[in-house]
Amino acid sequence: MNIKETLKNNITLVIGLSIPVLMILFVTGSIYLPRLFSKVAPPQYNFLYTVAGDYMAKYSYGVVDGQLVREETKNPTDIVPVKSISSSEGQLFVHNVTTNTSSQISFVDAQKLKFIGGAFSPDGFEIVSNQGGGFIFSGPYDYMAKYIKKGSYAQKLNLNLGESNYWQYSFLGWVAK
Repeated sequence: MNIKETLKNNITLVIGLSIPVLMILFVTGSIYLPRLFSKVAPPQYNFLYTVAGDYMAKYSYGVVDGQLVREETKNPTDIVPVKSISSSEGQLFVHNVTTNTSSQISFVDAQKLKFIGGAFSPDGFEIVSNQGGGFIFSGPYDYMAKYIKKGSYAQKLNLNLGESNYWQYSFLGWVAK
């Protein structure tokens, strides 16, 4: 008996064993192929973000006319978590998109930088949260995972979020070149 006849006689077994292999190849391809064939250039603009140590933040940060501004919170218990807030220690971070690393920066040093407001960088990237899995393979929603994304290009960001949760992270602006 040759291999062709054996496969023909056991077609159900062949199909049953090939389905898991094809699914693994499909998942691997859907993760890596879009990035390999993407014609999108990598991001060029670093960004500033803040992480609150608690909800009783002493300061509220924002970018106005390309400058970082800080307001003292009148009543810290009235802060709505979706505002860009940071703890009284001033946990501001600049994220380097080339090395995918963040470094803490003081408020005084951050004020020396020029910023571009808006959700999209000048080269068209945005910061998005992880949406979980896809079509068949939906995973849990991970509020902590952030990605820099444009079209088919997406890269997971290594942000210094510490013990914080989703509401304590806030994007402030893109650093102008």
